[in-house]
Amino acid sequence: GLHDKTAFAAEVASDPFRDTPVTDLLAGLRGKDVVVSFVESYGRSVVENPKFAAPVDAGQSEPRSIEKRRKDTAMGLFSKDIKSMEDLFIHTLQDVYYAENQIIRALPKMIEKSSNRELSSGLREHLRETQNQVKRLEQVFEKLGNTPKSTDCPGIDGLISEADDIAGEVEDAKVLNAAVIGCEQSVEHYEISRYGTLIAWAE
Repeated sequence: GLHDKTAFAAEVASDPFRDTPVTDLLAGLRGKDVVVSFVESYGRSVVENPKFAAPVDAGQSEPRSIEKRRKDTAMGLFSKDIKSMEDLFIHTLQDVYYAENQIIRALPKMIEKSSNRELSSGLREHLRETQNQVKRLEQVFEKLGNTPKSTDCPGIDGLISEADDIAGEVEDAKVLNAAVIGCEQSVEHYEISRYGTLIAWAE
């Protein structure tokens, strides 16, 4: 939360553009398409402020200490468990293993939605490749002396969720096929980037 509301109020009250004509504001964007997005984040408040932490704890099997809350909110590459390049490599391997398994679950839905024969065939081939890739990843885990394990990957979850949302909104078959192709490309690029990173680290 705000530690000094008076200082905040003073900052808000000071508007250097107060007397600027509306037509002169953001003039460089005139005639251009603009996307405005807002990101709301409670940050540490949801961890430490009882007002927010209590409802979160209510959904847990047992109350969490502040330290436990902080640990639970640590995500991905910023986890305290990662202390070496080997830790980082294994974590990313687990990330990819999770992603590939999620893709295997998602592809049948995309195949079902596709009405284009070539597109459906390509998606089926991607499904077979992904199933084989999961087996290869399990072999890598074994060679490294680790049990195959997944770690949640918000990135692939977001891509798959977006694909479901888009596909659910499109009625025109041709447009739907185009949407499926776009989503498939996003997933493919994600895979390429993660494997590229693993290869670079392995070398």
